[in-house]
Amino acid sequence: EEALDVGSDYDVSTSRFTAPATGDYLMGYGITISATASKLKGGWLYPFKNGAQMAVTDNREASTYYQFATTPATVISMNKTWIQPLSAGDYVEIFINPWHEDAGANTVTIRDTESNWWGMRIA
Repeated sequence: EEALDVGSDYDVSTSRFTAPATGDYLMGYGITISATASKLKGGWLYPFKNGAQMAVTDNREASTYYQFATTPATVISMNKTWIQPLSAGDYVEIFINPWHEDAGANTVTIRDTESNWWGMRIA
């Protein structure tokens, strides 16, 4: 669900933000994931630009890594804000790669009502 999209730059059907103009964009996310049992061990959350994972120099600023050292959890929240240079027409997507200690029937889901991501041109 969109809260504000003045230029229609976010496509809800593809979950992509498309830059309307070349510039620097303030981007960020706050994602909460949960598991059916207390078995979440951690995860990576990272943006892709134009369908490919961002280069290491860009991605180092934009990705989030979380790992529990001992006791697994039921819920993990990850967040990040960064500045991303984009050209007009570039699109950004957010992907998550959670892992858990159960190779079987443990289901991991994104809590839509507790998750969001955004982008806005700042320069």
